[in-house]
Amino acid sequence: MPSTDEFKIVAPTGTLGYGFSAEDFRNTIRSFKPDLVAVDAGSTDPGPYYLGAGKSFTSRATIKYEIGLLLEECLPNRIPVVIGNCGGAGGRPHLEWVNGIVLELAAERSWRFRLAVIDSEIDDTERVKQLVRQGHSEQFESDVELTDATIDDANRLVAQLGPEPISDAFAQEPDVVLVGRVCDDAIFSALPIAKGFDHGLASYAGKVLECGALACEPVEMDVLTATIGNDYVIFEPGAEHRRSTVKSVTGHSLYERENPFEQAGPGGVVDLHSVRITQESPRSVRVEGVRFTPKPYTLKLEGVREAGYRSACIAGITDPILINQLPQVLETVKDRTQRRIDSAGLSGRSISFRRYGVDAVPLSKWNSASQTENVREVGVVIEVIADTEEDSLSICHEVAGSLLHVDYPGQMNTAGNVAFPFSPAEFNVGQCFEFSIYHLVHVDDPREFSRLEVTEVGGAHA
Repeated sequence: MPSTDEFKIVAPTGTLGYGFSAEDFRNTIRSFKPDLVAVDAGSTDPGPYYLGAGKSFTSRATIKYEIGLLLEECLPNRIPVVIGNCGGAGGRPHLEWVNGIVLELAAERSWRFRLAVIDSEIDDTERVKQLVRQGHSEQFESDVELTDATIDDANRLVAQLGPEPISDAFAQEPDVVLVGRVCDDAIFSALPIAKGFDHGLASYAGKVLECGALACEPVEMDVLTATIGNDYVIFEPGAEHRRSTVKSVTGHSLYERENPFEQAGPGGVVDLHSVRITQESPRSVRVEGVRFTPKPYTLKLEGVREAGYRSACIAGITDPILINQLPQVLETVKDRTQRRIDSAGLSGRSISFRRYGVDAVPLSKWNSASQTENVREVGVVIEVIADTEEDSLSICHEVAGSLLHVDYPGQMNTAGNVAFPFSPAEFNVGQCFEFSIYHLVHVDDPREFSRLEVTEVGGAHA
C-alpha cells in the first residue's frame, strides 16, 4: 500500500528542448508541491538519423537552459527529477551529452546532489543473438528479419526500458535521474509504482503526462500536473489560461494507440475498457476505472545501420504542360541519369523524387491526369543516397541538370521550365541511417539491458 494517499507529478513540457513557460513552471512547483518532476526528452519520431549519428535533435543551449530551470526549483525543495530518453534518441552518446550538461550546471552554480544515470545501450549483442535463437523475439512494426547479420550490422542498438530500472535507482535516493532509451510512461510511473501506487493508474498518468499540455486546451508544449490517488488520477494544467477537459484528455488517451482500450507496455497492458473520464473542475479532469493486466515481459529493441550519404535539391515547376506529365518526365530523368552515372562509375544507391503540391504527403500513386487539373505549381524534392558524400552530391547535380534540360511532349520553352530557389541548387544533407532493428525480445529480467551508476555531484550529498 502507498505510504501516502496521493502522489503528485509535474511534467514541465512534452519534450525537453521544445520550450515551456518558466513562470508557469515556477508557480506550479510552489503551489502544487509535487512529489516528482519528470520529463520526456526524446522519441524515434524524428527518424533514425539521431540514433545512428549520436546527436540530439534539440539544441544544447535550450537543453541547458531548461534543465537549469528544473534543477534550480527542484533541488532546494528536494523534489526528485527524472529526465528520460536523454539527448533525444537515448543512446550512450546522447546520455553522456545530457550528463555533461548537468555536471556543467552543477559546477557553475555550486550545486550538490546525488545523480543516478541509467544506460540502455546494448553492448552484449551475443545475448541478443541468443534470445533470437531461442525464439524469444518477435516482429514489431518491422518487415526486416532479426538475424545475427542484422544485429552485427547495427551501428547502435538500444533497449526501450520499462519502469523497473528507474525504481531501482530511486532505492538509492537520488535527486536527479538521467535515463537513456525508456518507455515514455515509465519516466513518470516508476516512482509512484515503487511507492505502492497502482501500476495501471501510474502508467496511464505517465502516458498522458509525457506530452505535457498537449493534453489540454489550448494545446502547447507546457506544464501539466497529475495527482494519483488509490483509484483515480486527476489532470490539471499549470497555466491558468489552459484547462484539462474530458475531450482533451480523452483525445490524448487515444494518442499512439492502435487499440483505443489498451496501452501495451513491457510488462503488461493498461486496460481502459472500464475507464471513466469526468470533469472534476473547470480546469481539471478525473480518470477512474483503469486496470493493469500483467503479461510476459518484453523489451523493444531499436537499432540503426548506415545507409550512405544523402544530398538533396529543391525545384519549383509552374509549367502546366510539364506538370500534367511530371511522373513520366521524372522517370525519364531518372533513367537518363542512371545510365550516365553507371558509365562514370559513381556509387549511387537511390534516386527519388517527392512532388510537393500534388502527392508528396503522403506519397500516393499518380493514376490520372485529372489530379493535376487545378494544380498551378509543384515543388519537386530530389533525394540521392550514395556510398560517399562526394558521389551523392555529384549524382544530385546530374539529376538536377537533367531535369532542367529534359525534353517532353508539347514543350514550348527550352529553358526556364524549372526554378531552383538556392545557389548552389544541390546541398549535402550528410550521413543517413535506417532502422534495421525494431523488434521485441522476451526477457525474464526487466533490467537485462540496463546499467545503473549513482554518484555524488559537487562533493558530499547535501
